[in-house]
Amino acid sequence: MTLLDSLSKSFGRLVFTLAMALVLGACQTGSMDSRLEEAVADAAREAEINHDYAGAVTRYLTLYETNRDDLNLILALARNLRYAGRIHDARTLLDDSLSRFGPLTPLLTEQGKVDITSGRAELAAQTLVLAKSQDPKDWQPPAVLAVAYDRLGRYDEAAANYRQSLEINPTNAETLNNYALSRGLAGDLPEALKLARQAVAMPGTTQRIRDNLALLEGLVPLASSRPLIPNRLPMPDVVSMPSSRPAVADSRPPRPPRSRLSQP
Repeated sequence: MTLLDSLSKSFGRLVFTLAMALVLGACQTGSMDSRLEEAVADAAREAEINHDYAGAVTRYLTLYETNRDDLNLILALARNLRYAGRIHDARTLLDDSLSRFGPLTPLLTEQGKVDITSGRAELAAQTLVLAKSQDPKDWQPPAVLAVAYDRLGRYDEAAANYRQSLEINPTNAETLNNYALSRGLAGDLPEALKLARQAVAMPGTTQRIRDNLALLEGLVPLASSRPLIPNRLPMPDVVSMPSSRPAVADSRPPRPPRSRLSQP
């Protein structure tokens, strides 16, 4: 089954038909009218911001049909497929893109997120090690790799990668938040509290990050019972990490980058 077939079944024939009507009209002329393309791109971004991931997928797919070589657009579509729980479709899109473009770091990083989301942390770690080696100056591969190691219970390796990511991007509140949760899962409550307080102080903090700090502070009376601490903490996650470059499950995802082909 192709990606388009799968999406048609997943999101309903009516929505899919409306989207494809735009695509077919564009295909007849070889390209989508720039004003129409910009309107669809704006609608896709707005849908993502409002957590309407099925709607975002429909709109990004419309753009993708006439802009298959736009890497930012591919990443936006893959990300929203992941947000919408369409893991198989996201994997299919990324596999196809990797076969066409080669092992580009942003594609490998997004593939690692998809594998973490689907419970394949070991496979994700292998992919992210490659992504990290290809672009040592990118903060995101080690940040996502750290989440994969957390899922595998390899907390020392996770800590090393969180530190590496923060050396590149030291003010990232989401990375600090995930690092704090990771240290809490490892039983290091003092370090977890220190990191969580740093995360709350960052400009990009969220209510969820503040809630995680409160949760960690509530565990202080249990500090003498360290085995009990991990059972009371959420796992670090990758849900709201931007695709081009960890984060909590209900954080609003960032505004995706504008496709270069969607410019007026």
